[in-house]
Amino acid sequence: MSRVLRVVGAAILNDGFCLAARRGEGGEHGGMWEFPGGKVELGETPEEALAREIAEELRIDIAVDEQIGEQTSRSKTLTVELSVYRCRWLGGDVCPLEHAEISWVDEQGLLLLDWAPADRLIAVQVSSLMREFGAMPSEH
Repeated sequence: MSRVLRVVGAAILNDGFCLAARRGEGGEHGGMWEFPGGKVELGETPEEALAREIAEELRIDIAVDEQIGEQTSRSKTLTVELSVYRCRWLGGDVCPLEHAEISWVDEQGLLLLDWAPADRLIAVQVSSLMREFGAMPSEH
């Protein structure tokens, strides 16, 4: 039986753009793009974990809105359950502490990035959401 790891990601939307983060070159899926976020710790809701992770990784404050999508990936020893939420940037200057690069991309640019496998299908959903409803403006 494999261990289950719950992970959350943020589709941070601001003025028609979404924040994407590129992983460092080392490790699994190194150099690929992802929605920033991290692990849900014991006793945290996914929304609390996401706000904490974004504050730790990017040094910004966000409001976590509705869930956009979910993906599950499995190996022999680990099952990763990723949930991505639409988020609004509330304040702070983006300072990538955990990623090699960050980029604000529009809905078309979102689809051109080399996404990590778990984030790839959700990127399509986010792009569609941006096209259909427009990106939610920040309160920043």
